[in-house]
Amino acid sequence: MKNVYIAIAIMVLMGLNCVAQTTTDKALIKQVMQKSQDAVNAVAMYPRETRKIIFEASEYPQVIVKLNAMQKDSQGAFATLISTFKKADQEKIWNLTRYDDLIADMAANPKLSNKEINLLLDKYPAEIHKTAYDEYKKNYNLIVQIDQMNATYDTNFKILLNDYPPQVLNVFREMVNMPEVLDILNDNMDYTVIVGDYYKKNPDRILHKTDSLNLVLTQKNTKEAEEWKQSMNDDPEAQKEYTQAAEEYARNNGYQPNDYNTPMTEFDTNYTPNPYSWWFGYPTWYPDNSWNPNPYWYDWGFYYG
Repeated sequence: MKNVYIAIAIMVLMGLNCVAQTTTDKALIKQVMQKSQDAVNAVAMYPRETRKIIFEASEYPQVIVKLNAMQKDSQGAFATLISTFKKADQEKIWNLTRYDDLIADMAANPKLSNKEINLLLDKYPAEIHKTAYDEYKKNYNLIVQIDQMNATYDTNFKILLNDYPPQVLNVFREMVNMPEVLDILNDNMDYTVIVGDYYKKNPDRILHKTDSLNLVLTQKNTKEAEEWKQSMNDDPEAQKEYTQAAEEYARNNGYQPNDYNTPMTEFDTNYTPNPYSWWFGYPTWYPDNSWNPNPYWYDWGFYYG
């Protein structure tokens, strides 16, 4: 497996080497690529148009660092705001932040009838209707506070990018809707700086090489998915034990799959939840960095995509 990852990283390395100018440049690129193999692979798995946005954002590492600092402050403020609520209620409030404009729509309409609330919610996926309805009835003042925080963060975001061209503002508006990518770029800043620099010099070359890497990884993941599925089909007892362990994991870690209206399905390739808000973060008790509210079965391998 290690050899596969090294080979994959070298593919991207070859693309960068084509625009490197000196032996020192090439040595630096090789070192960074080897250290950041997970980041290389993660970015390559995004569609081409998304990768273009990621690479354009990488041209401005200083913005990524400042955005990350702002996010730490806003996430802390949000966690403090809802800290007095029970864990289950906190998760519902976090889920509300996953839907564009939902908080703003509710905050702007303080005295809606039941029928009017339902009409407003028709703009949003059915999975959030009950949560939004209940929170509107129980915690309207909290919704207003969250909306005010959202407005403050949006203003600060615009101030941060005020001296940059409009297209840069648009790129980072796209990026805050991909918080997991911002985490990758911030946590692998050497990679971000190198890729951003060389993408600026030769964007077509970098995109072409990551197209090739995307194909290699897609084929590899498909093969592993089929092998895993076959191993489960060949051993029903192991599959039963595996599912029971996953359900225990769900109970221990506060997962509530019913909230997402997504029943456990092996190899579900259509599961595309909205991420938690970049500004508010994700529930503090999640065991891993998880910007998507995945049902427990996702973490346990019942999903391939």
